[in-house]
Amino acid sequence: IVGNVVLPEPEEKGVPIGYPMVGFKVDYGRRVFFKPSPHILVVGKSGVGKSVLLANLCYVLRKLGYDILVLDWHGEFYSLKYVLDAKWYLVGYNYGINVLQYLDISELIMAMTMTKEEVYVSSMVREQLISAYSECVKKYGYCTVELLYRELSQMMSRVSGRPDIVSGIDAARRRLEDLLGPEFNEDKFELDFRGVTILDLSILSDYAKSVFVNLMLLLLYLYYIRRGRRLAVVVDEAGNVSKGRGARHTSILARVADQGRKYSLLLIIADQQPQSLEESVTGNVSHIFILNPTTESHKWCSELVGYYTKWSRERIDFELENLRVGECFLVSKPGGVVKVRLLKRFELADASEVRARVEKLKMWHRMYVLKRRDELRGEAPVAQKKIKIDKALVFTVAEKHKVKAHRLEAILVSLVKRGIDLEKLEEMAKKGDNFLASLGLIRFRKGRVELKRLGKAVLEYFRLSSSTSST
Repeated sequence: IVGNVVLPEPEEKGVPIGYPMVGFKVDYGRRVFFKPSPHILVVGKSGVGKSVLLANLCYVLRKLGYDILVLDWHGEFYSLKYVLDAKWYLVGYNYGINVLQYLDISELIMAMTMTKEEVYVSSMVREQLISAYSECVKKYGYCTVELLYRELSQMMSRVSGRPDIVSGIDAARRRLEDLLGPEFNEDKFELDFRGVTILDLSILSDYAKSVFVNLMLLLLYLYYIRRGRRLAVVVDEAGNVSKGRGARHTSILARVADQGRKYSLLLIIADQQPQSLEESVTGNVSHIFILNPTTESHKWCSELVGYYTKWSRERIDFELENLRVGECFLVSKPGGVVKVRLLKRFELADASEVRARVEKLKMWHRMYVLKRRDELRGEAPVAQKKIKIDKALVFTVAEKHKVKAHRLEAILVSLVKRGIDLEKLEEMAKKGDNFLASLGLIRFRKGRVELKRLGKAVLEYFRLSSSTSST
């Protein structure tokens, strides 16, 4: 029971998602059932309930046995951590992919260019990236984005007399600067998504978000193995990774939409401007939820509803313009269209609360990327941080506090790498710092700070006091 709504066991005809409407009247005596099939598109302007609908679709799909991966652009889906017992990761902090270990340089370049920012990689820039990549593999036997950036900096000093090549190398470095964070250089990830997994992208720059989403979709496209399970992937702000109509190259999102059915991948795509998405994306969806649309997308939505209803243009315009929050048209191909008052099973956290929760980490991440950029521009090799963790002590402490040893170790490594001194850590725990709350070490209850079992384990490992004070 969530929000006083009882979701029945899945039926042959689907799961109830709302009540049918005629005009402004809701027929509470009947229900609209929804049986998902690849793929789903959610359309609507900001503030009309797109994110709430996406969250409730996750709830429905989970009840139907789907595993779910949410690529959370703004950090709006944190509430699912409690409602659906979701695993929550903050990309760039405790989740990352050493992309060049699993993909080659051409695939990284493709992910960099398939973005809304329209990053252009000329033949000269591409040549310098490939050359630097080859040099890294020759020297070290492998490559990372950081090593690639450093090699480009060293190449620049060797060809100072060639302005054209220097210009190409400098452009290549600029393309990589936002990708120097741990999210593209450290392996802290898995593709075996069981249950509900949220990848929160909110501390990354918009460009880094787009590249990360492209890379994740590409990894799923290349490596995901279903093993009898079905995976639903929620892609919010899809226009950021779709090249748009008339583009010369097909985006990674379009490839997954076209071929994902073979691998039991179901996409749930959301965007304010569906008319700007590639036809290979919109043409492969089976269900379209149309909430109150933007002015730019109104014509596209109107034509779609009109195709199934044969209503006059005036009536369709009136219906779309007067959709209230929680109301939509559900178009199911090839069946038809129905106006629905959606069930609301739970609310998402307020956007300002979400923003406050990660604001410090966002600033830390930006400073980290700038620091790494400055370090890697030098010719001297960059010293790698050596992290020493007493695994025997980790196991003992984890067993005592009944937490998972690998999770405790990951938190300890992260704290050590970020140079948090022990006095500051103890003070943060006592005062109830939001940073520690985001790691799941503390919680707030009845005006007081409470250490969770994981928090007690961390403090005991560092031999710190586990007492907390009221807020």
